Amino acid sequence: MRIMVGNILLFHGCMNRFYTSRISEATEKILTKAKVEYINLDNEECCGFILYENGQEKTAKGLMKKNQEIFSGLKEVDTILTSCPTCAYIFKKHYPKYLKNFDYNIIHVTELLARLIEEKKIDIPKKNISVTYHDPCHLLRGLQITEEPRNILNAVLEGNIMEMDHSREASKCCGAGSGVRLSFSRIAQTLARDRIAEAKKTDASVLVTSCPTCMLHLQENAKILKVIDIVEIINL
Repeated sequence: MRIMVGNILLFHGCMNRFYTSRISEATEKILTKAKVEYINLDNEECCGFILYENGQEKTAKGLMKKNQEIFSGLKEVDTILTSCPTCAYIFKKHYPKYLKNFDYNIIHVTELLARLIEEKKIDIPKKNISVTYHDPCHLLRGLQITEEPRNILNAVLEGNIMEMDHSREASKCCGAGSGVRLSFSRIAQTLARDRIAEAKKTDASVLVTSCPTCMLHLQENAKILKVIDIVEIINL
């Protein structure tokens, strides 16, 4: 596994800042434990994806430019680390199309954690829990990241991951992304409950994902099944 890690800006994203702050807290705890230096932004803006995806291209491009100005003010930062696949996806795939000289190294937290585990820079006691994993759409289809989360879970678990019928490239959407949860709530709930039913078929006690939006939406529809983000499993 080869990923370049330089001077890191930890970009939390709107979901983590306003709804799922526990993911940010768990991420920072792991980075501190692994002695990975990073900085936070006091004036973090939205990445602009939800606007871009819903046709408000002009406003989204304005946010892109504003973010580039903020990032360029951090003279030593060359790497943007985020636990939000949506932020990572738009930074990596769309920002360079609209902005000149946007050449930051974009890393999703699962890529870094898998590397830290591989290099034995973080000690993780084995946990005796049964887990299934949900592949977030932007992580899977947008960034083609499937194995790093599983490498993390295999390092943590005493047993194997209990894969759902639809996993990796065949994984089903949870129903929350790209504004579906906001605009078409019934469809979003149907998709989430279908995913939860598939997770329950594995007899796993915990459903793990690596996206704050997926986690929140699945939690709201899971009832008795525990749903957590992958960074949280290390601190369980």
